[in-house]
Amino acid sequence: MKKFKKQNHTKVALFAGATALMALTPNLHAQSSVDALLNKLEQKGVLTVDEAKALKTENATNSAADFDAAMNSKFPMPSWITSYKFSGDFRGRYDEQTSDNPAVVERDRLRYRLRAGLTIDMTDNLEVGFRVGSGDPSTATNPGFTTSTGNPLSNNQTMADNASKKPLYVDTAYGK
Repeated sequence: MKKFKKQNHTKVALFAGATALMALTPNLHAQSSVDALLNKLEQKGVLTVDEAKALKTENATNSAADFDAAMNSKFPMPSWITSYKFSGDFRGRYDEQTSDNPAVVERDRLRYRLRAGLTIDMTDNLEVGFRVGSGDPSTATNPGFTTSTGNPLSNNQTMADNASKKPLYVDTAYGK
């Protein structure tokens, strides 16, 4: 039993270390071809530093405008919607339950919480929102059928049951 427990702790420690390393890694952005060309012209002395910065700023502004125009052509927004906002978060954690009492079953769990939502602002100061969240099912058996209502106290989902499908529940739905 000790050897199995030690191997399990090693796997969990490796998983936690890899997760922490990924979280601490800075975001790397690829350099665009325009930025690379401007940097090279600056190095050759064709452009001054200020001219290169001005051109990079102008390029970034034009890129954002081009992106917005492309998005509006692919996904046009009705006139009655003024804005929309996507939101969400993910949290992962390791849960170890141990005891000195030999009658207690020790267990290790990997758990996560996932939430994703959308808020839409409309004309006349109207706003609607909708969010879904993960969570372990809380089943209730009624005569003739079983209903799964989710856990109202926690959005935590345990990674168990041999990679079975995990449910999502309506976490928030509102209009104001």
